[in-house]
Amino acid sequence: MKITKIINKISRFREFLRKTRKKRLYILLGLSSSIIVVVVLVLFIGGKNALAAWFDEAWAFRRRIPVTNNTTAETNVYITIANVDTSDTAKFQADCGDIRFTKENGQLLDYYIVSGCGTATTTLHVQFDTLIAGLQDIYMYYGNPSAANGFAGSDFSTQASNYSVGSLATEEKSPGPVAYWKFDEGYGAVANNSTAQTGINGTITGATWQTEDKCINGKCLYFTSTNNVSVPDAPNNSLDFGTDSFTISAWVRTGNSAENKNLIRKGAGAGLSGWRFGLSNGVPHFLIGGPSNFTENTLGSTSIADNKWHQLIIVYNRGGNAVGYVDGKQVGTRDISAVTGVVDNSSAITIGNTFATFTGFLDDIRMYNYARSAAQIKADYASRGSSKGGAAVLGGDSDKWLSDGLVGYWKMDEASWTNDCTATSVTDSSGNGNNGKSCPATTGPTGGAAGKFGNAGFFDGMDDYVSAPLNGTTYTEFTYGFWFNTASVTGTTGILQWANALSSGSPMIYVRRNTSNISIYNSGAYSNSIPISANTWYRFDATYKDGVTNLYLNGQLGTTFTRTLTSTYQNNGTTIYAGNGFDGYFNGSIDEVRIYNRALSPKEVRDLYSWAPGPVGYWNFDEKTGQAANDISGNGLSGTLGANSSPGSDDPTWSTGKFGGALTYDGSNDLTNIGNISSKLNITSATPPSFTLGAWFKPQSGGNDLS
Repeated sequence: MKITKIINKISRFREFLRKTRKKRLYILLGLSSSIIVVVVLVLFIGGKNALAAWFDEAWAFRRRIPVTNNTTAETNVYITIANVDTSDTAKFQADCGDIRFTKENGQLLDYYIVSGCGTATTTLHVQFDTLIAGLQDIYMYYGNPSAANGFAGSDFSTQASNYSVGSLATEEKSPGPVAYWKFDEGYGAVANNSTAQTGINGTITGATWQTEDKCINGKCLYFTSTNNVSVPDAPNNSLDFGTDSFTISAWVRTGNSAENKNLIRKGAGAGLSGWRFGLSNGVPHFLIGGPSNFTENTLGSTSIADNKWHQLIIVYNRGGNAVGYVDGKQVGTRDISAVTGVVDNSSAITIGNTFATFTGFLDDIRMYNYARSAAQIKADYASRGSSKGGAAVLGGDSDKWLSDGLVGYWKMDEASWTNDCTATSVTDSSGNGNNGKSCPATTGPTGGAAGKFGNAGFFDGMDDYVSAPLNGTTYTEFTYGFWFNTASVTGTTGILQWANALSSGSPMIYVRRNTSNISIYNSGAYSNSIPISANTWYRFDATYKDGVTNLYLNGQLGTTFTRTLTSTYQNNGTTIYAGNGFDGYFNGSIDEVRIYNRALSPKEVRDLYSWAPGPVGYWNFDEKTGQAANDISGNGLSGTLGANSSPGSDDPTWSTGKFGGALTYDGSNDLTNIGNISSKLNITSATPPSFTLGAWFKPQSGGNDLS
């Protein structure tokens, strides 16, 4: 028996096994009467062919094509694939230029369009460097509206001599999203889509950019009231799912359990079919259908409005169930099989607020045009942690832990405070609106003092304090911490208390300085002390859980205090007072006050001590075109090429940089105008300037200043 016949028999048997969906097969083949060759074939064959990974998720669709070469291997030959349906303009470019062919291993194959593009009878030639003997699968990919033309400009010369092409298999959908808004820009009013789909960048109204320490991955957006991101309807209807299944995914952090049903929606209002994705009283919630035939309900019963980051995914299985997932775990299902019509509409996609308010953070929004599996969703959650740049260490792990459970965060970076005990000028950056007041009126702290990072509050030890509302009466665990620098180590003073009145005798928590020591008060008793010195910055953190408080100084455990917080004291935990306590008023500086509704781990406390905010301005010059030099720090310090936004002789020119783009200056009058940023730097009249500048540069000629 000739080897080619054996190969062909194996190939035909392999195709039979594919159709019967056998998972594994061990075959013993006798090649002659005198020589037995044992061939072990292990085939992993599933509903979707597991032998070939998706070559590029930017292509939305593919179809498997079995090709059998009935002779020995041939080189530099083409095969003809006829009657391919390319008539769907929502899936194919008009000139079929987005088609790609690959081998099972992902190797691209050249192709030529013979005739019929845009019809159900398209004919194509596919070129092989080597057409192996026997059966192989190739894949035809399509559905990338922004792809460059991939077809050859002229036909190939030699056709394979003896081959057959099987029927195209059922269409598969890319495992990648059809739309993906990362919210990583950090500047401007545009949220860019990161898939190949064009025309679906979002317009930001009111929502504000947030830095990495408050986000799940890179930067994110914070929404209040009527803030939203509006995404236009896709020009090729790729975000209208018809009667097909689809999946919506988002990362959410909110402490607001109000009726906030719509985080993302398309249509589903004012007589339109469509869908909604969101929360109702903090519980995952969905809607799908039209004005007279729709299903709306919650998925599960547990609220995620706990100030922690959660990945919320809803799978809309048409003809089956809507399935909700939180942090990779299924939380609820609802039957939606009664909704049989299409959910298409011409409405924009709205992310954030429409007619149901949402206050909180959103990040990493994705839409898939199929029902993702439980295994895929579990993997999605597990892969959350790669940060695209951060505070102290760019490119490290996700900074999710920094904002998980953060219920109060007073950076004290304001240039000044209104010390009238009325204006809430000490901003809470946790997203919960617990803004503080500077007291007493006229003589209270004015802010803007030199801090550990940026500005801080300086308290005179006489009567200065800042008060901020924060109700901790129901917390079973928590963390409180801050940077401080005491001007004196004589006497005893309060530093921070969580209480219901100034200088309270029964606070929920109380941190005091007793001469050159720091300790806490809990339910009628003081902890052991940790030594400190004057005129030195320290990071103090305390974690409480299960009746045990761990006290840390500069990330290191200083002492442990075992004492259960009683309700008599915890019920008084309604207001944070910085600079005040039962023993009087603090003389010194306080910066970066944080309160969490969870006990940070020892590692998190160490990391918090090591953490530093990101840059106040970061211009990577990657635009490579236009008049803007955008600040990607999230602080809104974008500049212009030249003195103003109009082109002029003082504009530097775009060029290639150390990383990405760069600007080239002529050494004469070229400049980039960022404006006055002194308010963002630690520059005060009372202390020497303290800030850092850094840049990559490549001098063309010596002698001139760089800035």
